[in-house]
Amino acid sequence: MVACNINAMGDKWTKKALRESEEKYRRLAENSPDMIYRMSLPDGKYEYVNPASVQLTGYTPEEHYSHPCLPEKIIHPDWQQYFRQEWKALLKGEMPPFYEYQIIDRAGKNRWFHQRNILITDECGHPIAIEGIVTDITERKEAEAAMQASEKRLRRFYESGLFGVIFWNMDGEITDANDKFLEMVGYTREDMKAGLLNGFTLTPPEFTSVDDNSVAELTTYGVNKVAFEKEYIRKDGTRIPVILAGAMLDENRFEGVAFVLDITKRKEAEAALRQSNRQLNLISGITRHDILNKITTILGYLSLAEIELKNPLVSDYFSNIESATKAIRSQIEFTKVYENLGTHEPQWQDLNIIIALSPHLPSTIRLIADVEDIEVYADPMLERVFYNLLDNSSRHGEHVTEIRVSSRLAEDVLTILWEDNGIGIPADEKEKIFERGFGKNTGLGMFLVREVLSLTGITIKETGVAGKGARFEINVPKGMYHFKSLK
Repeated sequence: MVACNINAMGDKWTKKALRESEEKYRRLAENSPDMIYRMSLPDGKYEYVNPASVQLTGYTPEEHYSHPCLPEKIIHPDWQQYFRQEWKALLKGEMPPFYEYQIIDRAGKNRWFHQRNILITDECGHPIAIEGIVTDITERKEAEAAMQASEKRLRRFYESGLFGVIFWNMDGEITDANDKFLEMVGYTREDMKAGLLNGFTLTPPEFTSVDDNSVAELTTYGVNKVAFEKEYIRKDGTRIPVILAGAMLDENRFEGVAFVLDITKRKEAEAALRQSNRQLNLISGITRHDILNKITTILGYLSLAEIELKNPLVSDYFSNIESATKAIRSQIEFTKVYENLGTHEPQWQDLNIIIALSPHLPSTIRLIADVEDIEVYADPMLERVFYNLLDNSSRHGEHVTEIRVSSRLAEDVLTILWEDNGIGIPADEKEKIFERGFGKNTGLGMFLVREVLSLTGITIKETGVAGKGARFEINVPKGMYHFKSLK
């Protein structure tokens, strides 16, 4: 009697444990984000479908139960033949453990599924059911497709021969390169595989600091914000000028890619242009010297003639001739300043040093400058710009005692402000002062200012209020300035 009670209790405990286990797995299935199902064979009817079917296909479990042809309906046309073949194999007891395919959901959207299968057989090995788990892998597939398209575009660019492309690491080792780059430096692919290509050793010593700045920028930002120029030493010992920019490829910022452009032809054109300018400057210098000598002779004879002739009317004529001749001399002397404009490459210049106009600053004027951290990319004659601004303030401001130079940054444009406390400039003259010949003297100072700045896309305008002082705004576009503390 005791044994029967024990057996009864054991059966009861086993059934309870079985119910609890079934309930636990049912809860897991009901709350799974993947679609879990069981389908009977060979009729292909769904015996169980969890609620995730709605999220994955748009169809409810009940619709799967009541529509035996639903699987065939939602399978993408490109995959229906594949499923027919798999179904025939399934009925023979053959089934791959998983496969991937496309469907068209209820909303008409294409989705990619990854399906894992378990084939259930009877005692004789005949298939009686199939159980499976379906995962939506649409996002992964779309990401893979986008990556493949991106790689295809990059590969076309890599093989195009328009640019040199190199893959490298922070040790300087060039791990891969396209044919264009190898052609540039004169090395073979075998040389590269042998480890003979290193970006640091290919770089001449005088460009070491350029490489250092590039590495610092890549380490900080992961990309070269502005392309830079340098040279490579070719295998035969000759040099090739290039412009390049790189980007890091990994989070550790150890491996990167760079695009390299051969600028030999551009450099040759620049050299030829500089040579032409030197020749033109030589000719203009000789011509200017000869003309000035003749003007000196004319002025000398005019002085002698005035001594000999006392007629007031004739004296006025001589005075007018002398005035015109001196104006010619002034204009010709200006060409000496103007001939150097644009003949040298622009360069980065410390604004604080450029504005230190102490040798030219009148003792009656106080200069207050707050531009210590700024470098500007401009023509080497940039110092002349601020000398002429100072000359304009001291000569035309009448009672200028203070000049302030400051800066502000807005929408990637750096504005340098030059402000004095003089009489200012009338509204109708704000633009005229930059015209050649306008003014009480030669009329060339502010004209030269605008010309020098325009060489690197920098603009200047006068925005002060007449009677309250002059105010010049110098606008430096993005890429033509940087802050030393961020280099």
